[in-house]
Amino acid sequence: MPDFESEIISLQCAAEWRRTKAREHPEDARNAKAAALLDRLASDLERSDGAELSLLTQRYEQEEGFVEAANSYLSRIGFDHAPANGTEYLRALIALKI
Repeated sequence: MPDFESEIISLQCAAEWRRTKAREHPEDARNAKAAALLDRLASDLERSDGAELSLLTQRYEQEEGFVEAANSYLSRIGFDHAPANGTEYLRALIALKI
């Protein structure tokens, strides 16, 4: 079951992984930009009121394959996906098609 802390940690871990990739591939600016976006989303969630969390929790608990879909979405932030803020990130997860 997700909570804000676990979502924040997921975003922070993804940001750190993107920073590692940015150091490995300095010619590709997308990794550094993705890391900055992931950091911003994590900060946004730290200040969020949690309105979307119950809907997200239901999807994690009830839908087979949702965890994999959410992880796939997270891995493409900064490349294929660019949520404007933490709320938009959560809403995008809730709206994922499996």
